[in-house]
Amino acid sequence: MCLAICVVVAATCLLRLGAVAQLEDAGLLDQHRWASTDMHFFDGWARSIVAGDVWTDKALHPHHDWHAESAAIHFITHPEREAELGARAQQRADGSTAATLLWDDWYGGVKFHQEPLYPYVVAAVYAAAGLEVRVVFACQVALGLLSLGLLWSITARLFGRPAALAALVLAAGYETLIVYEFVLLRATSTVFFALLLVRVTMWAWRRQTARRGFVLGACCGLAVLLKATFALVPLGTAVALVVAARRAGRPLASVAPAAIGGLVGALLIASPVFVRNARVGAPITSLSSVGPVSMLVNNAAGDGPSVLGSYRDPWVIARVMGESGGDSQAVTRAMLFTHEHPWDVLGYGARRLLFVAHGFEAPNNISVVAYRDKAPALGFAVIGWSFVLPWALLGVALVLRQPARRRRAAAALGSLAAALFPLIAFASLARYRLVFVVLAMPFAAHGLVRALAWVRAREWRALLIAAPSVVVLSLFVGRSLPPGVHAVRVADITASHRYALLPRVDLALAHGDAQRAESLLAQALADEPREVARLGRRVDIQWGRTAELATHFASLWRALGKIRADLGRADQSTFALTRAELLEQAVARYEAERPHG
Repeated sequence: MCLAICVVVAATCLLRLGAVAQLEDAGLLDQHRWASTDMHFFDGWARSIVAGDVWTDKALHPHHDWHAESAAIHFITHPEREAELGARAQQRADGSTAATLLWDDWYGGVKFHQEPLYPYVVAAVYAAAGLEVRVVFACQVALGLLSLGLLWSITARLFGRPAALAALVLAAGYETLIVYEFVLLRATSTVFFALLLVRVTMWAWRRQTARRGFVLGACCGLAVLLKATFALVPLGTAVALVVAARRAGRPLASVAPAAIGGLVGALLIASPVFVRNARVGAPITSLSSVGPVSMLVNNAAGDGPSVLGSYRDPWVIARVMGESGGDSQAVTRAMLFTHEHPWDVLGYGARRLLFVAHGFEAPNNISVVAYRDKAPALGFAVIGWSFVLPWALLGVALVLRQPARRRRAAAALGSLAAALFPLIAFASLARYRLVFVVLAMPFAAHGLVRALAWVRAREWRALLIAAPSVVVLSLFVGRSLPPGVHAVRVADITASHRYALLPRVDLALAHGDAQRAESLLAQALADEPREVARLGRRVDIQWGRTAELATHFASLWRALGKIRADLGRADQSTFALTRAELLEQAVARYEAERPHG
């Protein structure tokens, strides 16, 4: 067993080494430079802390295109508000606009935009490593390996060592887990804390003492500072303590030491945030200001949720945020009444549940598929959701049938249910779903091991019931994407060029290394998407997506042609410039022929 564990861990380490080298070459380790991403926001927040704003005592919120669009709509009916905020922006002279100041107000001013633990840890790494994001990635890889250890421990205690080895293999070969270790987002940290809370809860439950309650409370406090939805775990644990005491005929006072210890631990960990909020004038217990807006954009009436998330209707956002001023309760009420019947929002939750059960790793900020395309080493990570979910459902069904095992697995089952809630309430995106995926792996491993035991024991009846169910579920989870949905977005292709490749080209040219610049551009053009590569005199553009890509790659071909001309390669330069011209002509024909207005 030890040899098998060492082989799995060594294999997953080698896979990460191969992947990081290829991601570096592709420029994907610099995605935090892409301004319209959460990675850029976290990077900027951490840098601000390192620069001296330790308390984050100013309004610090991201401002993207959809923020500006909804602000512009709001100003149509509130011109006096635009004039007031415009005057404030001029006085500040820090790049603010009326739109950014409006959203700062709606987000609650100096309230944290998102939970503070992750940016402060990144800031600590930056302070120690000289603002180097790759050191953060190294820490996230280490955290990912620790998560494998926690997963082994949880599964071994619940289902035995063979199941623990199976769970280890599932996690070590799960592509999305690996990808997010190299992205400046909280995904790897949330996975770690989800597993840590399950393991510590199992440990604390065995002896419900004040000391163990304190440790669990401290862990819960850290987890909530990372992501507020973790608050469901201590709430569920407190309810379970009371129910268990009632069933055992014990007085409620018997759970008081553990409960008080947990509360003290959580408050002690959270106390720096309380001090910060009091110091800057934010609500004492506030951790994040983005929740109401997330609830609105994901649940307001309109096109509704899709496999790619939800459509942000700027008119609805402008109206609701303008009327509510950003107050969370007012935003929630207004969101409900955008529907003809407030309970219609439950239908959105049901649709998102179907998307949870889809093998597609829905992109948000980054695309897992785009990373795989640039890092072929990730192709060795062959485990996907369409394999894990069917076996996990079988494992959960087996556990629920056995009362003793169900009690032992209560913490894992409760955490699994808690991880499902935000997916139904907000969006089933790849990074949000990752916690649910990992918490499902112990049950998937249990289902796999039990199925193998049935084969060895020739229990054909059980196999005849389980096997068809697993196969049908696998086909359902692995179903095709809806028409018009692309696994790789236009921005996933162009962003790495604009924020990583082209700066390298400019740097090479600045140093007089035209051959290096040529090599970088040729490397990017070698990955020209098929829908662009096939364009020519006799093939026209059919979709706006293709036109965007053609425009982008035409600019790369033209830049390559200019560099080759400077290098004296006339024939190669002519080819590149001709290719650029063909793409530009295709885009011009598309723009001329498509309906307008």
